Amino acid sequence: MRVQAHAPEHVVPGGLPTELFIAWIIVAKFGDHLPFYRQAEIFKRQGIDLDRGTLGNWVGRACFHLMPIIHHMKAHLRGADRIFVDETRAPVLEPGLKRTKSGYFWAVVSDDRGHGGAGPPIVLFHYAPGRGKEHPLKFLAGYQGRFLQCDAYQSYNAMTEIARDNGPWQLVYCWTHVRRRFVKRFESDASPIAEEMLRQIALLYQIEKTVRGTDANVRLAARREHSAPIIAALKPWLEAQLSRIPQKSQLAEDIRYTLAHWSGLIRFLEDGTIELDTNPVENQIRPIALTRKNALFAGNEIGAENWAMLASLVIRRNNSAPRCRFFRLILQDGRREPGQLHRSHAACHPRRPSQKPHRRTDAVALRSAGRHEFDLLCADLGIEHRLAPPAHPQTNGMVERFNGRIEEVLQSHHFRSGEELQTTLHRYVALYNQQLPQSALGGKALLQAMKTGTN
Repeated sequence: MRVQAHAPEHVVPGGLPTELFIAWIIVAKFGDHLPFYRQAEIFKRQGIDLDRGTLGNWVGRACFHLMPIIHHMKAHLRGADRIFVDETRAPVLEPGLKRTKSGYFWAVVSDDRGHGGAGPPIVLFHYAPGRGKEHPLKFLAGYQGRFLQCDAYQSYNAMTEIARDNGPWQLVYCWTHVRRRFVKRFESDASPIAEEMLRQIALLYQIEKTVRGTDANVRLAARREHSAPIIAALKPWLEAQLSRIPQKSQLAEDIRYTLAHWSGLIRFLEDGTIELDTNPVENQIRPIALTRKNALFAGNEIGAENWAMLASLVIRRNNSAPRCRFFRLILQDGRREPGQLHRSHAACHPRRPSQKPHRRTDAVALRSAGRHEFDLLCADLGIEHRLAPPAHPQTNGMVERFNGRIEEVLQSHHFRSGEELQTTLHRYVALYNQQLPQSALGGKALLQAMKTGTN
């Protein structure tokens, strides 16, 4: 006697959405910048009535299951020797006041590609209700790195005062922020001093371009040979120009800003892993700004925290990566068996009891090959992507029945060769594609077509 295992629960127990559907909603908002109300309108045009509050509830449930991934990312960041930090505004609706308050998303990035590092690039967003120094002190507690690459915002100065086993943080400032100041002066005043300063900064970046992606020691040697002489001549030149111009001018203010942060600006001459600017973190903040432009604000602080979490997972998945499948595997595999995020798609669907339990060894091998062949066929034809978002809630059930029917075929047929197996699977996939529009409307046409195909 065989007992079939209970079907694993979905993210929403007893609910309609599958993991793939929730993954699509997450990617649509935080990857494609479609707020929930726009997604609800898209579904409504297809005859599906889904409130944006419902979509938010589903995504909120998914965040609970994604927390282990965030903890793993945080553990990796804590071991990084050099991190980038920046912050951006996060409007949050104040309950009962019909207005928003300003919170902030703080971004922490580790990206070693500039010096040929093998570590994975990671961005982790934290939501905080303010911009004070207590927030970076809190979420950077326990980090082991030496260098903190940031802008000159004063809250980061507190990081150099905390006692740590491996010494206080060393702040590394951004040459791009310096350059922006002199670009404005050149564009507004046509200042020859600003023009010369921009020329010197351009030389530094030309040197960096020649060694980008190379080993840290190679980068450091090139900097000391070519960049150090430029830096050595630049500071006295700036001091001389400052003594010749009106002290209350904006250009004088820009020069004083540069000289005041000089020690952090030239720290790239001490270590080949350091970058000249904070562009790695600023580039990761841009998708946050696009989502904020469309969604306007978070409904509450919990929603802002979920926003930060999901943006951390979506943004690092570039456009060439199958982001929906990435989230589905985490929600589906990792939730049921933590640590097993790379199991095959077949393991997500328990096999039904065999109608003919006695099988030869070669038949078992053929069934295993058939499952793999079926996965490849579905991937090549983009079947899952055609069902995201589903044209009708019943479509999710069609997918499950389709997979179940394939399992029945693999269990009940005596395939005499791999060619016969491949032909049968191709026929089922063809039936699936032909009956998809009917299944989305009727609900039974696909299953009937598959049963007919076996006769």
